[in-house]
Amino acid sequence: MSFAEPWLLWGLLLGAVPLALHLLARRQPVKLPWAAMQFLTAAIEKNRRRMRLEELWRLLLRLAIVMLPAIALARPIWSSSASIEPTDLATRHILVIDATLSLGTTPADRSSPSAVSTGIAWERALRRAREVVTSAPAGTAFQIVVLAGDDLHPVVSEPSWAKSELLGELDRLRLTDTAAKPLATLRLIRRWLEPPATDASIGFERQIVTIFTDLQAATWNFGEGSPDREGLAAIRQRAEIRWEDVGDDLDFNQAITGLELSSAVLLRKEPFRVTATIERWGTIPIAKPLVFALLKVDGQLSQSLPVDFDERGRAKVVFEVQFEGSGQRALEVGLSKIPTGSSTGTDNDGQHVDRRRADDRRYVVANIREELRVLLVDGKPTPARFENATDYLRLALDPGNEGQQFRIETIPVDELLSTRLMNFDVVCVCDPPALSTNEVAVIEEYLRQGGGVIVGFGPQARLADFRQVLGRATAAWWPVDVEEVQGNADDPREIVEFDPLGYRHPIVAPFAGNPGAGLAATKTLAYVRLTKRPDVESDVALQFTSGDPAIVTSRVGAGRLVIVSTPFDRSWGTWALWGHSLVPLAHEMVRYAAAETDAVRSVVAGDEVFAHRSTTSDPIGGSSPRAGSELPWMWVTPSGEESMVLPAADQAIARPEQAGLYQLTRRIAAANDSANRNSSTARRDDSSREATQWFAVNPDTRESPIERVALAEAISASSGGMGSNNEEANSAGGLQSTGEAEILAASDESRRLNQDSPASDGWSQLLLLVVFLLLLADAIFGRTVLPRWFRR
Repeated sequence: MSFAEPWLLWGLLLGAVPLALHLLARRQPVKLPWAAMQFLTAAIEKNRRRMRLEELWRLLLRLAIVMLPAIALARPIWSSSASIEPTDLATRHILVIDATLSLGTTPADRSSPSAVSTGIAWERALRRAREVVTSAPAGTAFQIVVLAGDDLHPVVSEPSWAKSELLGELDRLRLTDTAAKPLATLRLIRRWLEPPATDASIGFERQIVTIFTDLQAATWNFGEGSPDREGLAAIRQRAEIRWEDVGDDLDFNQAITGLELSSAVLLRKEPFRVTATIERWGTIPIAKPLVFALLKVDGQLSQSLPVDFDERGRAKVVFEVQFEGSGQRALEVGLSKIPTGSSTGTDNDGQHVDRRRADDRRYVVANIREELRVLLVDGKPTPARFENATDYLRLALDPGNEGQQFRIETIPVDELLSTRLMNFDVVCVCDPPALSTNEVAVIEEYLRQGGGVIVGFGPQARLADFRQVLGRATAAWWPVDVEEVQGNADDPREIVEFDPLGYRHPIVAPFAGNPGAGLAATKTLAYVRLTKRPDVESDVALQFTSGDPAIVTSRVGAGRLVIVSTPFDRSWGTWALWGHSLVPLAHEMVRYAAAETDAVRSVVAGDEVFAHRSTTSDPIGGSSPRAGSELPWMWVTPSGEESMVLPAADQAIARPEQAGLYQLTRRIAAANDSANRNSSTARRDDSSREATQWFAVNPDTRESPIERVALAEAISASSGGMGSNNEEANSAGGLQSTGEAEILAASDESRRLNQDSPASDGWSQLLLLVVFLLLLADAIFGRTVLPRWFRR
């Protein structure tokens, strides 16, 4: 038996308090001689033994009430695998378990008995780790850390001797689809190996670090002066390093390294392309192996196309897709040897194209919109047609054809503050005379929550007022300085044209190779000169032949800002004339501004996931919408596990490490559902949920290349062969970023509180329950039942 907090046993000294009170309160007989004294003396002698037993019982009861809480707070550990003697505290063993994507590699021949017994590399790593724990001599303390992603994953942070609990932790580990760089983990281990800070801490005569890994070259770098080599050298100063190579050599591997949609804004009945990029490493024994790329939509097979690799081992497969209805679509592209894939949904070995299967699939979420909601803010409202600032832009976006893409609403600029901007995908502010401080604040907040804003300057603009409200001190997010008007529309002596700057920007990229689109024919008589601010990141999408920007784009929070230096009409140029560039440019600008809101729905395993703005936005302008009856949001994994989350604009809702399609759902309030409202985890029930958002989490293909590091090189790097002195090694091992320091500090605090918690907390709870029962016994039996029981 041992104690997690032995210093709390000093509380046993409090047991002297009831003992002292017992001795001080002993009954002192009072001598009162009287006639019947001989009868009382006989009665006292008869009951003396009973009274002494009663007092002894009460003393023991109250000693237990005081001393058992001290033992419970000391957290006893009492099991056959956790028994420790002071002479046994000699060995600390740290297990580093690689859980990255490449550990999912299957054996070369799964049909052979040896392959079935060895399993995938991950299973071999866990089996070897279990063998190390179970075969360790008595008194060996273990710590466990997992290598996965770019974050630290300490599993057992404090030395533990409870083998049953250690084996349970190993059983709960799961393989991830991440890649990893081990430097942060090596620094954490170096910190664990430091000598105890106080004499009361446990010291170890021997320290061992065993690393279970497949030695992927994408993970480990043992070159001279590399961070991994430096980190191992720092560990080597205090511990023996052992390597367990559980990997397999691969002849080849194929992976889907990219999956892209042709447009960031997808509308119903509008065709788009899904392009899968596929790469191959190594040499395939067959000269021309047949591989198919399968496209699944919402889990159902939609299309199948053959994959044709080039000489460099690369291929692109393009699927043409179109949806008649709006809504979110979960798209999955996978590789298979047969064009139809698995019809039963089972894991059929015959259809897999290689032994590393996790990177043979990739996911993307397509948000098909009914239409784009556009708000036009008119800076010079007038009932006369084409005399205001928005009519030409409205006509360019909605010429009245069937199958329109935009739902447009127009308001005067003085109604900007009273309009709820979050009801729109894009807000176009056209030739405003000025903007107040409150209006600028509303626009900024709308941008930061994911909205798109287009601002066009024109002859109405009071530039001095704009310079004041959009100055660097008042609007640090604004990317340009507003200068003076260049040119004169009434006296057009200097006419400038558009310069597309090589068609690099997404707004003007569709014009490349299309001279009939009208971009080159546009003439501009005047414009507001804009100067980029060097401290705010921005891009010039289009400029004039004079060298001044015509269109500037910038990102503000989760939204996109587009600034146009000339108005959307004919007052300062010809681009609003039919056949010139306003129609295609207006469409591209609106699509570009609306695109950013959907980019957060696809991440790589190990990265943070943030909720879409529709779940985190507060009302901006206007009144709040009527509150619904839904309950809090639930994060649903591909396996159906759920956890309650609270989406916030600047806070991640999850950091998933397994690839797949995840959902952020909200349970519909119902009478029969009230019992589950307070549960943080529950199984999925599709009949009482409404899926609101899909998220695609893709495997990290940094682990897809097949190159491995030789075991001899790993042993050499960790055996002191780097040639640096101890001070340099310790310095390299001790370096840490601010983020790592915060994680390590939190780990130090939590591991002290959680040491051997499964074993010790059970005994502590049992002892506290005994104390509670003793208190009841003292209160009830001590004064009533016990005296009657002793009289019998």
